[in-house]
Amino acid sequence: AEIITQILLLRDAAAFPDELHGTTMTALAQLAAHGCLPKKSAQDLIASLRTLRDMQQISRLCLGDSKDVHTAPTALQEMMAKRGQARTFTDLEQQITGIETNIYRIYQKIVLAEAGLDEEPEVPS
Repeated sequence: AEIITQILLLRDAAAFPDELHGTTMTALAQLAAHGCLPKKSAQDLIASLRTLRDMQQISRLCLGDSKDVHTAPTALQEMMAKRGQARTFTDLEQQITGIETNIYRIYQKIVLAEAGLDEEPEVPS
């Protein structure tokens, strides 16, 4: 989501210099307001960022350097699920997978399509 925002900012900053101020979420809202990004895409990306950042912050605060939420205490997993408005931790994981898939679809529509690509180019080994 942040890469999408940065690419759009690079593309449109000269026409709309006010887009360069604020957070990623503010930039997404400004990009949509200027017609540089479909409003639905901006709303989806902002909601996705909120959920992902919430989960990341909870994980960092409660687990420190340990990033494996699968070994976290059940109470923490339940709290994360509740914060993510999911019934269970497993449901939260599925929700996050869906969020990531949706972000990638937006990336494909906006970034790859604009570059004239159907998919990510292969990186030579």
